[in-house]
Amino acid sequence: MPVSHEVMEIIRRKKAQHGRYMDTKQWDKFQELFLPHASLTFLDPAGAIVTAGSTKMAFSSAADFARFFARFWAQAQTLHMFGPGDLEQTASDEVRAIWSMEDQMIMNATGGMVHMRGGGYYYETWKMSGGDWFLKDLSSQWEVAISLQIHKSPPAPSPTRNLSPRNNISAFWTDPNWALAWPHRNPLSQHIAQTTKRPRGTYSRPR
Repeated sequence: MPVSHEVMEIIRRKKAQHGRYMDTKQWDKFQELFLPHASLTFLDPAGAIVTAGSTKMAFSSAADFARFFARFWAQAQTLHMFGPGDLEQTASDEVRAIWSMEDQMIMNATGGMVHMRGGGYYYETWKMSGGDWFLKDLSSQWEVAISLQIHKSPPAPSPTRNLSPRNNISAFWTDPNWALAWPHRNPLSQHIAQTTKRPRGTYSRPR
């Protein structure tokens, strides 16, 4: 059934807060958008649960999600952008929502020279509780494969930066976020070699 304008605006506003609170690392406010035992699951384009190192990206609460990503993004800048949303009321106290999304992550350790990018959709259930709407479950699936980009030219000149691909990819390799996000199935030398071959230093994540 159609969603009322009032309910739609409440959920859309909270979805905007969802992205902003993640990107600004306001984890206490982020958790307030969810029911206490909400589930959060993140899938790759094939529908398999994404892993970060040895951690599966399937959380049984927003608090668990926040604890992990507070560490994961501690030395990174992120940007999450959502489309207007496709909302449907499935019960008087429940709304299903689908949002297109694009996300980017810049690694601070590389001086802004390295970033990751992906895109896909969020599939969510919002539940009325205590007179307000909260996320009950969230499933995010990437439809665009994550890519890693190594920029061979700096955003702005700086005499303190070593700009060679070898030093940039080496810095990214030792960054804590890299260690969490990237299974080191290929040696560092192979990543450097493949990155150097590409005109703009674009390198897709191995699968």
